[in-house]
This record gives sequence, C-alpha cells and structure tokens, in this order.
Amino acid sequence: DMKYNTQKHVHEWINLNLKNRFYIGESLVLENNQFVSKLRIGFEEPKEASFFLIACPHLKYSSV
Repeated sequence: DMKYNTQKHVHEWINLNLKNRFYIGESLVLENNQFVSKLRIGFEEPKEASFFLIACPHLKYSSV
C-alpha cells in the first residue's frame, strides 16, 4: 500500500544499497470491488530482490 511516502523512501533505499537495474512504479489493483493504488518493484538480479525483502526497513510500513 502507498503509505508514509513509501515510494520515495524505498527508491532512495534501493539507490543507496543496491547496484543493478530495478523498476519501481504504481499500479491499480482491484480489491473488494475498489481500485487501490499499489507499489510494484522489480529487480534485474534475483539476489537483489531477496536482499531487498530481507533488509529494507520501509517494508514494515506496507503489506508485502
């Protein structure tokens, strides 16, 4: 979920802690008959995706 300016903080954390290419952007998802904005993040390297899920402190503010 987009809370607490999550996109900006996650983008900054990725730039500081990871090296390869990534994608970060918003998408609309249908939940309970309502469209909800969700943050989508993708990584070129699977290892970086794993590290991100383990180490990024900003994920505790969202539902992953």
